[in-house]
Amino acid sequence: MKQYNTLLDLALSEDWAARVVAASSDEMSEEVAEILSSDEDSDVRGALADNPQTPSHILEKMCKDTDLLVLMTLADNLHTPARGLKQIHEANPDNGEILQSLSTHPNCPEEIRQLILSKAGERGKDK
Repeated sequence: MKQYNTLLDLALSEDWAARVVAASSDEMSEEVAEILSSDEDSDVRGALADNPQTPSHILEKMCKDTDLLVLMTLADNLHTPARGLKQIHEANPDNGEILQSLSTHPNCPEEIRQLILSKAGERGKDK
């Protein structure tokens, strides 16, 4: 079994599980977060998106991700900044699960929240 000396070693590992450990660590550095934010494995990016220690500018950058679970995790992370939430909404204007998370997020811009609520009201009328 390979021995890792630092979180950076874990982040640079070929083993996705080691990278998930680094992404989940509450002692993660900005350097490690930056490396893992573009990891090829969505589980690693999801763990990073879920970590409250991930710097907000990295969370914002991650809001351009194409993986739905990563985006849902970002939409649920209370540290995701408003600009990132807006990017998620613009890329996923019809995804009900994402819209629900965005509508209750404390950083959600009011204009996005109103769009979501308006769309929900329209759906209710169609039923």
